Amino acid sequence: MPLDPSLTFSCVSFGAPPVTRPSLDSYILATDSPHSKHQGLCLSIVNEYDLVPRTDGAYIRSLVDLYRSIYGLPPIQDDSILDHGESTLSLPRFSFEKQDIVEMVEMGKEMLWPVPKPVYWHVGRIIVFKTELVEGESVDEEDELLLNIVSAGPEEFTKLLWCNCAVHRRGRYAERIGLLTKGQFNGKEKW
Repeated sequence: MPLDPSLTFSCVSFGAPPVTRPSLDSYILATDSPHSKHQGLCLSIVNEYDLVPRTDGAYIRSLVDLYRSIYGLPPIQDDSILDHGESTLSLPRFSFEKQDIVEMVEMGKEMLWPVPKPVYWHVGRIIVFKTELVEGESVDEEDELLLNIVSAGPEEFTKLLWCNCAVHRRGRYAERIGLLTKGQFNGKEKW
């Protein structure tokens, strides 16, 4: 698939679902590609816990199976047909009762769930916006929203188990971009 050498490929997305096969991503973004000198800025901006950037069919079925396991229901998919790549947790599926989960959380035990290898991936570097609410020290002080920005590699990103829809809203992304444009991120006050 030859690309016109005069074209520059750039892509910045906010909360987008994965849309490309690994082969296309590596072809477009490869540093040894003859087109690498024409590569523009390629970023996938993601809010922490946002379900949509993690969404593909196998991931959603895995989430459904996780919720079903809480209620002692059988999985909707056969574990033998899943492709658990090296980048995913290759643990047996669990079946939890509600009281087991409460006890495990209270005891501080780590609960792991196998996440299937994705079919679709993001283009470019994945940038995760993580926020933390810091309460004011006194009644007169306002609470402050702090922004931390981290880069996640595709292999690390595919291991995350996220399922929050509220952080996918446009207003949530705008709020974080506002903090970024003010230079208030990663503990810094200015650029």
